[in-house]
Order: sequence, then structure tokens, then C-alpha cells
Amino acid sequence: MGIREAKTVFDFDLRVGLRVGEGRVVRHGRMRPATALDELEVLEDFRVFVDPGSITPLLLARCIEFDGVDQVRPSTLDCLTLLDLRLLEDLYRRINGYPPRRVREQNELHNKNEIAGSW
Repeated sequence: MGIREAKTVFDFDLRVGLRVGEGRVVRHGRMRPATALDELEVLEDFRVFVDPGSITPLLLARCIEFDGVDQVRPSTLDCLTLLDLRLLEDLYRRINGYPPRRVREQNELHNKNEIAGSW
């Protein structure tokens, strides 16, 4: 499903932006919620087996579009700053019902401590 077919989309503005073309910087875009198919197909992508870190740009590329950019590919997102990539990851987590990163990381740490303490 493309952004244009999605009934719900969320506008975003990057802080630094994506440099495209001849020095033009794009900051505004839209993200739609991911479908089950989006997430399943990304999990089956060979690039995820080779590099599990590639899941983020693969998922985001399926769900976002930028003003004036014909097609967003995972390689397009390689040009983003870490600040902008985190912003997109956090938006993806929020609109798809995943817990915020900090809460999840704290819970994982807490669970590890419980397991370690139970020995």
C-alpha cells in the first residue's frame, strides 16, 4: 500500500533534512501505519539475514514519502543524520502501537535483573 492509498497518514518534519539532488534539502514528509505485509516481507528480506540493522531502513522506506522525492528506497535513508533517523523510528513506533524505546529498554534491563536474581 502506498502513501497515497493510505487513509491515515502522519506528517513529519525532520530537523536536519534529507539532501537530494543538487544540494536541495527536504524536511517535510508523511508516514502511514505499517501493514502486517510490510513487516512480514521485511523479515523475509535477505538483507535482514545478512545485516539485522537493515530492518529499520527497509521498514521505513515502505511507509514514508518525502516532498519532491519520487521514491524512497532504503539507500535514500542512509543519507539521514542519526537525529532524523531516530525521529522517524520513534514516529514509526508510536503510530504502529509499539512502546517507546526508553520504556522497552528499561523493561528489558529489569527482566534481565529479575532472571539473574532468580538463580
